[in-house]
Amino acid sequence: MESPSPEAPSSALKDQTQADVAIFEFPPPSNDLTNTLPHSWSLLRRTITVFQLCGVNFTSSATNGLIVIGLPKLTADLNIPPSLAFWPLSVQGLSTASTLLVLGAVADVVGPRSLNLAGCIANGLLMLSCGFIKNGEELIIIRALQGVMVAIHLSTSVALVGKAHPSGRSRNVSFACLGVSQLIGFSFGLVVSGALMDTLGWRSGWYLYGGITLLLFPVGIWSLPSSTSLGSFRETMINLRYKIDWLGALLASAFMTSMSCFFAVISIDVHHITKPGNTILLCCSLVTLPLFFGWMHYQAKRDRSVLIPNAVWSNFAFTTGCINIALSFAVLNSLDLLTSLFFQEIQHLSAVEAATRILPSIVVGIILNVITGHIVHIIPAVWLVTTASLLSSGSPLIMALAQPMSSYWVGPFFAQLLLPFSIDVLFTVGLLIISEG
Repeated sequence: MESPSPEAPSSALKDQTQADVAIFEFPPPSNDLTNTLPHSWSLLRRTITVFQLCGVNFTSSATNGLIVIGLPKLTADLNIPPSLAFWPLSVQGLSTASTLLVLGAVADVVGPRSLNLAGCIANGLLMLSCGFIKNGEELIIIRALQGVMVAIHLSTSVALVGKAHPSGRSRNVSFACLGVSQLIGFSFGLVVSGALMDTLGWRSGWYLYGGITLLLFPVGIWSLPSSTSLGSFRETMINLRYKIDWLGALLASAFMTSMSCFFAVISIDVHHITKPGNTILLCCSLVTLPLFFGWMHYQAKRDRSVLIPNAVWSNFAFTTGCINIALSFAVLNSLDLLTSLFFQEIQHLSAVEAATRILPSIVVGIILNVITGHIVHIIPAVWLVTTASLLSSGSPLIMALAQPMSSYWVGPFFAQLLLPFSIDVLFTVGLLIISEG
C-alpha cells in the first residue's frame, strides 16, 4: 500500500476522487513515492530492502509448508479433532483476508515502514509461540493472529518496493522476487519440516522460522525506505479517524469472515449447512456484501473516504485479475494440502517422501516468477494469463484420476508440474497492473 502524506482533515486534497482511490490501491499516492526516491540510495540498500521483504515472505510461507507436510503429525500430537483438522492451515488465510483492507488503509496513514516493522517483530514472536503450544485450540488462535501480521506485511511490502525501485524492469523483477520468495519458503518448509518431523520434532521448525523472522527486524530498520513524517500523535489520531472508512472496513471484514467460516465448516460435512449457526453465517455474508457496495456508493456521493470505490470494478483488467487470483489461490492451497494427504494417508509415505514429491511444483513456480518478471513487458499480459490458466486447469484433473497404487511418474508428477502456472504468472502480472494503475 502506498503511504500518502498525512494531513489534517481541513487540508482537503485537490481531487477527492483520486484521494479515495489512493486509500485502496497499492501504488504510491499523488505525491508519488517513486518520484521522491532519494538519489543517494545505493544498489546494495535497494537490494537488501527487497531481501528483507522477501525474507518475511519466506518464513511466513515456510510455516505454511510446515503445516501442510506436518498436518497428520500435528493432529495426532495436539489431539486436534477431525472437525478442526484443516483450521491450522486455513485460519491464517481467513484472518489475512479479513484484515487486509483495513490494515492497508491504516498503512496509508501511519506509513508502510513503521507498520511493516511492527508486523515483522510480532510475526516472529508468534512463530516462536507456536513452538510452546499444548493443544490445537492454541495453535489455531496463534495462527489467526499470525494471519493479521501477514496482512500487515502484504499491505506494506508493495509500497516499500515501489519506493525503493523506479518503474521499469527493476521493479518488475522485484515484484517477481516477492512471489518467488513465497514459493522458496513453502518448499523450504516442506523439505526441512519434513526432515524435522522424524528428528528434532515439529516444534523446532517454529523456533527456526521465528528466529529468522526476528533477525530480519534489524535488517528492516536499516534498509526499509523511510515514510513521510507523520506529524504529531494528535494529527495521526485525527487522520486515522477521518481518513479511514471504518464502517466499510467492518462490512468487508464481516463478509470475508462469515463467508470463509461458512465454507470451512461445510467443507468438513456438507450436511452442516442445516445447522442454525452455519445458516446465520451464510445469511451474514449475503447481507454484508450488498451493504458494503451500498455504503461505498453513499460515501463516494458525499465526497468522503472510501475503502474501495465502486468505480474500480469497472476496470475490466483489475476485476478479472482479482477473480482469477482468488480462484487460483483456492486451487493451489487446497491441492497442496490434498496432495500431501494423498501421499501420506493414502500411499503411506513419510513426510520427507511426500515433500519431495511436491517439490516439482515449487521449482516450476520459481522459474515462472523469474521468467514472468522479465517478459511481462514484451508479451501481452492477456496471453500470459490465459495460457497459464489453461495449463493449470489440468493439474486437479490429473489428481482426480490418480490411483493409490499408480506410479508417481504417471500422474501426480505432471499434476505438480502444471499446478503453479496460473497463480505464479497471475501474481506477478497482478502486482504490476495494480502498481501501474
